[in-house]
Amino acid sequence: MQGDPLLPPNSEKGHPLERATIFSQAFFCWLFPYFVKGFKNQITEDDMPGPLKAHESCTLGNKLEKAWHYQVANNENPSLLKALLTVFYKELSIYGLLLLIQEFIVKLSQPLLISNFLRYYEPGQNAMTKDEAYIYAGLIVIFALINVLCVHGYYFCVSHLGMKLRVATCSLIYRKALKLNRTALADTTVGQMVNLMSNDVGRFNLCTQYIHNLWVAPIETAVIMYLLYIYVGPTGLTGVIFLVLFIVPQMYMGKKISQYRLNTAKRSDERIRLMSEIITGVQVIKMYAWEKPFAKLVEISRRAEMKQISATSAIRAIMITSVSVLHRSSIYLCICMYVLTGSTVNAAYAFTIASFYSILRQAVTMYLPRAVTQLAETKVSVKRIERFLLLDEKTDCCENNNVNNEIPNENQSKSDSDLTNHNDKVHISLKNVTVKWNNSLVENTLDNIDFSASANQLVAVVGKVGGGKSALFHTILRELTPLDGYIDTVGTVSYSSQDPWIFAGTIRQNITFQQKFNQEKYDRVVNICALDKDFELFPNGDQTIVGDRGVTVSGGQKARINLARAVYRDADIYLLDDPLSAVDSNVGKHIFEQCIRGFLRNKCVVLVTNQLQCLQDVDQIYLLQNGKVEAVGSYQTLRETESDFKALLAEYRENEKSDVEFREDEVKESTNKTKPADNRE
Repeated sequence: MQGDPLLPPNSEKGHPLERATIFSQAFFCWLFPYFVKGFKNQITEDDMPGPLKAHESCTLGNKLEKAWHYQVANNENPSLLKALLTVFYKELSIYGLLLLIQEFIVKLSQPLLISNFLRYYEPGQNAMTKDEAYIYAGLIVIFALINVLCVHGYYFCVSHLGMKLRVATCSLIYRKALKLNRTALADTTVGQMVNLMSNDVGRFNLCTQYIHNLWVAPIETAVIMYLLYIYVGPTGLTGVIFLVLFIVPQMYMGKKISQYRLNTAKRSDERIRLMSEIITGVQVIKMYAWEKPFAKLVEISRRAEMKQISATSAIRAIMITSVSVLHRSSIYLCICMYVLTGSTVNAAYAFTIASFYSILRQAVTMYLPRAVTQLAETKVSVKRIERFLLLDEKTDCCENNNVNNEIPNENQSKSDSDLTNHNDKVHISLKNVTVKWNNSLVENTLDNIDFSASANQLVAVVGKVGGGKSALFHTILRELTPLDGYIDTVGTVSYSSQDPWIFAGTIRQNITFQQKFNQEKYDRVVNICALDKDFELFPNGDQTIVGDRGVTVSGGQKARINLARAVYRDADIYLLDDPLSAVDSNVGKHIFEQCIRGFLRNKCVVLVTNQLQCLQDVDQIYLLQNGKVEAVGSYQTLRETESDFKALLAEYRENEKSDVEFREDEVKESTNKTKPADNRE
């Protein structure tokens, strides 16, 4: 059985950590083969093992998604942090216990052992024998080794935990991105999603390393103060008090870093949004020579972002610099107070003080400030991810209390087992539906509209640009969430979008789109979509690669491939959003007659079109103006009774007449240009 092509070839053998013994895990011996291979040859991706089963994105994503859905379902203000703790609190607690053992048993024992060991070298001491001194020296070495194993084991475990948090959150963000409806997409950008999955989730890696120091450091400080009082006396506490007093400005600086981090994220989102808009409209910018003004806008946006980053970096620099200064100052202050009290400084006192304050320096001036900073930044990132996860989704059911997914229908009592009865049940029904592209807009995109279509029916939707035709399709597809009204769709849906798209692959793959291949059906679809002649022009026919680094296809070819993809899929309802706009009149006539009226004659077809010459052959016409249904009826009825429809027809004919005159002028002009050449010959 072949493995997953996305995983390295060695992934089937499993991860070496799964087969490693306890000794190998403690001393990281399972990594030695990779060091040897890297020393001899260049290590490639194929040499690396696949991820551990517990680290797979699918597994972690499923767990976090379940916890997040529970938060959404049971809390008015769902918390992503609580969802993360629900999934990972056991590991987090175990690693906290490991750090507690390391700090209080392993680390704090070393200053005590050093203090007792150095007493052996005090002049005139007879209490400690040489054998006891060897024992203390051996214990110092053993505890140092244990400390090394604990430190590296702890950071290895918490780094894995941070990675699991990052992978699980990325999986959840990705799944959410696939479910966003049109309203939500207007509130975010691809750049923001990438920013969330790169910068924001990266905070988990450092947060897991330092988070336990928030509670371990204060307890450790209290224990060290007690030990200093016992072994050194009251003067040993002066430096501790000096370090503890510095915690307050550290907390303040951590809070300021959190504020600057939030401002930086906002400025980054604004810059990414601006760059996305510039890239989208770069042709217009180049056409009007607007490069310098837009470059200035990008510069201003980047300068505002850099201002926040610089402020954050300055505060971090102050915190890092203060670490070394405070450590030495506290020891100096402690020794000064000890000398001022009339005591004599000896080796045991100096090394004991230095050892305790070395531990205290890490706890108070390094780990605790970093923990505060990382927790503050992670909190900001979690809130940003949380806001993204709470955006509206595409749903099969309308969640608004004013929206009912089912409206009374007499056909609903019929059995689904009979195909005829199933066709009778296929329908689209919208009643009093109101939607908006974006909730921030004042005007409704669709305002209190009624719409219906059933099996064996061809319904056309016409109107001026911006009238709400595409919004109607997005509402049927649940891409737009209704603010009010009833929506009922019975049957499978196939959709041909207004903006045709292709992916990197063969033309056949773009048409079949993971559907089971049927040669007879495929040939028929290719013919009715007028693609057979195009295949003759491509170097490899329908096996020609298109998309990125493939053959470039024209707009008309892309539109017909897009239509063929929708038609090839066996569905009950076909939503065709202006498929005839990118083809000429002859091809458009062929597609309308052979595909829409022929191949799909027994289906429910809703056609958005500006080709009004086709309207005489449809069953029903909806005229949309400014998001409202202005008229409904057959071509003949609307032509005789509706002034708006007659005006639309007149405008269409005028445009057609202008196009014909323009083409005739082009022909005459080209003919006149060729006459002098003929005379010279």
